[in-house]
Amino acid sequence: MDDARLRTYLNDHLAGGTAAVWTLVRLAADHRGDELGRPLADLRDQVAMDRDTLRDLLGRLPSGESLWKRALGAVGAVAAWGRNLLPDQRPTPAEELEALAIGVWGKRLLWGTMTRVAERDPRFADVDVRELTERAEEQEKELLRLRDRFLDEAFRLTPATSA
Repeated sequence: MDDARLRTYLNDHLAGGTAAVWTLVRLAADHRGDELGRPLADLRDQVAMDRDTLRDLLGRLPSGESLWKRALGAVGAVAAWGRNLLPDQRPTPAEELEALAIGVWGKRLLWGTMTRVAERDPRFADVDVRELTERAEEQEKELLRLRDRFLDEAFRLTPATSA
């Protein structure tokens, strides 16, 4: 097993997870009190749990978590947050939810990789990758469902008319 390569791979996903959590923190706060606040807060909590799982996996490897990659994840989250300060550059919630869904798709690939790793490396044999994969699939469905709710508003689409 190439521990250094696996460490880099997991740290890359951890950086993405950090940015995702920060994005969901902001979105959940923006929608506190409306019908989207609770589902966004639930997603925030789940993604934070997945990030903690990644930290646990990294702790099983020599050298563990990269502070450099952690900083990159934070910088990415801050840059995305900063974009929200510019009215003409601010992403719509639909765009942010779409980006998060793409990230969750990547997380599903991560858990597929960890399935293979766990089959070959006893340090990871106890990881319930099936549960993690199922949770990621549900997260992706929920993000896409929420994204659809914002599309008409995002692009100022008028209701479709029948011909």
